[in-house]
Amino acid sequence: MGCYTLNLSHNNLSGEIPASLEKLRGLYTIDIAYNELHCPVPNCPTFLNASVQELQGNKGLCGNASGLPPCTPFSKKGHKNNKTLYVIILPLLSATGLLISSIALLFAFKKRKKDA
Repeated sequence: MGCYTLNLSHNNLSGEIPASLEKLRGLYTIDIAYNELHCPVPNCPTFLNASVQELQGNKGLCGNASGLPPCTPFSKKGHKNNKTLYVIILPLLSATGLLISSIALLFAFKKRKKDA
């Protein structure tokens, strides 16, 4: 015997839908309405058969479920990857810029010392 209905509506949940919800055996209906979820809806019967009312109120949901907009390449990657991109790329670019500036200053001082 499994959990037939899971109501997670109005819980201020945010982020992505956990993959573990896809794997719940015996789950026939799920209500995730009025949270802050932003991600593609899993392609499993529980989510694909969810009504519009069970998914509404989540501005960032997309996918093949009824009433949802199709996912774009950006939405499939999610916001988490963009945050990771900024956390990795920005410091890397800053460090590279600092290194290039330091090398340029070093050469400028050596040339100045040589000319003097």
